[in-house]
Amino acid sequence: MWKVEVSGDARTVRETVWAWYEATDLAPSWDPLIERIESEGPIELGVRGRNHPARGPAAPFVYSQVTPLISYTEVSSAPGAAFAFTHGLSDLPGGLLRITHGAEVSGPLAWLYRPLMQRRFHKGMRVAMDNLVQRVEAGPPTSTEAGTTAAG
Repeated sequence: MWKVEVSGDARTVRETVWAWYEATDLAPSWDPLIERIESEGPIELGVRGRNHPARGPAAPFVYSQVTPLISYTEVSSAPGAAFAFTHGLSDLPGGLLRITHGAEVSGPLAWLYRPLMQRRFHKGMRVAMDNLVQRVEAGPPTSTEAGTTAAG
């Protein structure tokens, strides 16, 4: 098993970050690892979708853990490995919100994916976090930005 985690601190509220998460059609605008996300619904336990990464094959996912406005995890699999992508929000002093994203790869062939993906995940997740912090500090996505979202 191996893991990558990045965090960023933003002057924002949970609802704004969650609105950006649910605007799945906008994810490629802030996350360089994502080409497209197709979700069958909002971020709720058991909702399924398909993640089209910028590199590599598309993968089906399911929201396996959801605590609205606090955290969620989406899981997918590849031959010999499971991928869990976590998203968490925690309050900090001074009106700041810590946003934490993680990727955990487990299973009998997790070691095989490490040299192929760990560095790319870390670099891409760092850029995504910086981009997300900038966007959430500017406010929630507007209706013209969001177009059609999974939640809408």
